[in-house]
Amino acid sequence: MRPCRIQISWVTTALLLLMMGASFLLPLQSNAQCPTGYAVTTEQHNTTATGNGADATPFTLPQFVNPGGGTFLSAQVDVFLTNHITVTFTNSSTTSAPPAGFKATIARPDELDLNGSDVYDANGSVKMPATTLTVAPGPGSSVTFNNLLVYNNVNIADYTIGTADPSLTDYEGAGNLSFLYTPFTYINFVPAPAVAGTPTIVDNLTFQVTYSYCEATVLASNITIFTATRENDQLVALNWNTSNEVQGRRYHIQASIDGNNFSDYGSPVVSDSVNSNASYSYDYTLAAGASGKLYFRLKQVQSNGTASYSAVRVVDLGSGGPSGFYLYPNPPSDYINLNFPVAHTWQVDIISADGTLIQRNYYPATSVARVNFNRKLSSGIYFARATDAQDGKGYVGSFTIR
Repeated sequence: MRPCRIQISWVTTALLLLMMGASFLLPLQSNAQCPTGYAVTTEQHNTTATGNGADATPFTLPQFVNPGGGTFLSAQVDVFLTNHITVTFTNSSTTSAPPAGFKATIARPDELDLNGSDVYDANGSVKMPATTLTVAPGPGSSVTFNNLLVYNNVNIADYTIGTADPSLTDYEGAGNLSFLYTPFTYINFVPAPAVAGTPTIVDNLTFQVTYSYCEATVLASNITIFTATRENDQLVALNWNTSNEVQGRRYHIQASIDGNNFSDYGSPVVSDSVNSNASYSYDYTLAAGASGKLYFRLKQVQSNGTASYSAVRVVDLGSGGPSGFYLYPNPPSDYINLNFPVAHTWQVDIISADGTLIQRNYYPATSVARVNFNRKLSSGIYFARATDAQDGKGYVGSFTIR
């Protein structure tokens, strides 16, 4: 195990970062329904659907597993969609041209079903430039419009179910939620019958369900950020920031396999004795072949013995075995190396602790990449998110800039 690393950080911004394979919770918030503390956890699924704009996409997300016996408050479902559409209009008539300057429109009603029931519908459209075609065959009888966007990172769902809705119980349990996303694409205002519009559509989708709940334990108000991130097949990186730090505090790292029964791991971390705002990091060593979910929290003990806790963080280890994704060196200086599970095309995002996108790079047909930082990064915690362009799977690792 590497020794605990302590460094100064002025980051006090709330963290909500959603990644495939790990859950991140918001820092402590006030909520009238929660006598102890309020927290959220998010499950996320990324996918790319390529087809004719009418292909159903099934996906599953885990139900809410109540950590520590808290009170389940709400479930919020979001679907972020960006689509890229190419349309070719062709006049098949050899004797007549369609009316000059016709303006076609692409319309998109999108539907989201949960467990077989329609839960949300969205509608969008985009008008294409005026189009003029000549008789076929020959130049001018066909025209193509590229990269049309009906939705550009639009949340087409955005609905929340609270305790007043009895269907909230459908979201809680140890199983999965079964969603079905179905788009429908129409091209309107095209002169018939000679002119045909042929679209090619690529939909990039991010599905997520955010669960809000009351913590069952008294939360430590001075822990402003606490994250648990699987760095590789051997380590989970635990990072936390504090405010109003006082001498004599100790932070006990606690882990659980069921979210209810926690035990201490390793030696407690002693609080920074000099700085009021501090940042800490600690490495949790995974057992060989570890699988399932791991739950983490901090037990903060004051010098007088009074204890309080951080919110619970969840890391999903999957079915066990090597994931094939890891980054190094850590901490880095001006670059990181990434190892991907397969040699596909990868989108890599570098993201700060407050969720800001720092840079985005693409690496075609490779299983390794060197990511050079576009600028000097200030001290703090950052995340590298890699998304497989072929199947939409996402991986995340964290690193610390000193």
